[in-house]
Amino acid sequence: MASNSNAYCGKGDVWLGGASDGPAQLPQRCIYTDLSGTPSPGAVTVVPAGASVQTALNAAKCGDTLELTAGASYSSFTLPAKGCDAGHWITIRTSAPDSALPPEDSRINPSYAGVPSLPGRPPFSGGSSNVMAVVVGHRSAAAISAPKTGVANFYRLGPGLEITRTQGSGITYELVHLANADHIILDRDWIHGSPLVEETDNGVGVGGSNYVAVINSYMNDFKCIALKGACTDAKDIAGGDQLWTHGEGAWKAYNNFLEAAGENILHGGALFGNQTPLDLEYRANHFFKPQMWRTCTLGVNCYIVKNLLEFKNASRILVEGNRFEGSWGGYSQAGFAILFTPRGAWANDDNITVRYNYVSHVAGLMSMWATRTCNHAYAPGNKCPTQWVDSGSAGSWSVHDMLFDDVDPFTYLGGGSMQMGSQFQVNPPLHDVKFDHITAVTKGTHIFSLFVEPSNPQPQMGPFQYTNSIAIAGKFNIWSTGGNNPRVKDGFPLVTFTQCFTTNNVTDNLIIGWKSSQPPWPASNKFPASASSVFVNFQFFGGDYHVLAPYKNAGTDGKALGADIDTINLLLQNVN
Repeated sequence: MASNSNAYCGKGDVWLGGASDGPAQLPQRCIYTDLSGTPSPGAVTVVPAGASVQTALNAAKCGDTLELTAGASYSSFTLPAKGCDAGHWITIRTSAPDSALPPEDSRINPSYAGVPSLPGRPPFSGGSSNVMAVVVGHRSAAAISAPKTGVANFYRLGPGLEITRTQGSGITYELVHLANADHIILDRDWIHGSPLVEETDNGVGVGGSNYVAVINSYMNDFKCIALKGACTDAKDIAGGDQLWTHGEGAWKAYNNFLEAAGENILHGGALFGNQTPLDLEYRANHFFKPQMWRTCTLGVNCYIVKNLLEFKNASRILVEGNRFEGSWGGYSQAGFAILFTPRGAWANDDNITVRYNYVSHVAGLMSMWATRTCNHAYAPGNKCPTQWVDSGSAGSWSVHDMLFDDVDPFTYLGGGSMQMGSQFQVNPPLHDVKFDHITAVTKGTHIFSLFVEPSNPQPQMGPFQYTNSIAIAGKFNIWSTGGNNPRVKDGFPLVTFTQCFTTNNVTDNLIIGWKSSQPPWPASNKFPASASSVFVNFQFFGGDYHVLAPYKNAGTDGKALGADIDTINLLLQNVN
């Protein structure tokens, strides 16, 4: 398993991570982010406090380094299109020496800007004084942007930049805008909105870009205000929508602290688009929403909370070794941690691998839909003025070795389930979905909620696999989300799996608390009476979820049932 930023990517942007994971293709492209692969052999220019970064940047040659004076603040700037190459990157960084910063492949945090802690966030340390240079976007303008014409390429931004916005100036829509950009790396930067009750919609916009990485950075205070705000989906990193004249993708987010009220990472969702971003690598990040945001006064200082990770338009994705914390309902969502929901006739959600991640403090596990969309702007009352059309594709999803605990729909206002459905009427329904080695510790009411559009004459999804996993049965276990579809028989797992999927493999799972008097599951599943008879130390949060005998080596692959706890712990040892 990967343990550094380039474990899956070699020099020259060569993908080393394999071709596939089960039914899902893995990325085929990547961006190599080590300093050894981004040389800046040219002149070094110190930009003094009060000087213009834009002027210095316009005069810079490919391969030069601009050092912004540590502790000083600078106005926003645009990255010029200079036609640089892989041997001559332009680096923009703090003037502080490397010895004053976290080493390469280590995450920076606000203590390096002289901020010892932030309320409601996990503790951090390492810095004792301000060694960062600040770049400030004013009013609604981005702090750093790519040009409107031409392509800005081969820029390394950092280490040691604090990228932020003017406080008290109303909404800021994006801090780093990278449309028309190619080979851009943000490394060891603090990128943040305002701590005040005001809106910062987006941190880094990668739409319309290729080969972009955000690594070893700290992002916080991206939020939209409920009821009276000007935005709805505050995000750390976003892209995959709008109309572009060139491709998108080869994006990486590695070893970042990612805090946003809406979707910490969201790809897609615009009403119109024409591209599907390809080859996305998201590893070793800490996705986080502060629990203090749950206690607020609606219409005064409540932030619109949605999900932690959502793909509405993306393909060939690897999500590995991340920590996900905090998702609750009460706005327009139901507190799911991770969503796959393609939106748009041009939009695809396919070839997605999600593995070796740990998720807590959420209302629901995952929501995965083959969705239809309105092919025109939404009318009042959410009525479509023209017609609904299928999205492009949905399927070839591999989800395995996932640990979920503190999944509580009562505390976090949601459904507590793994939700799946297909609304497609023309395109192939949701297909080739694999769940394997999942451990789900929930107080929920469902294991799976299934929905198949009743007007579809052939609504069966599939093939479908759910194997080697551990779940708590809950009150309703397998249930319909609505639609009166006769294929879903509430509370009857065997019948529902058989009728909802063209083929299904639901075997060798532990369904804790399921009674022999209840309707049957498919053969070869087991039904222990209590979680304490399964786990070394059962807790709803923070337990030791290694399994006891006889569940060791009991999987179809000879491994322990449930998630691979040792590998998850190994990958997450430096993530929190």
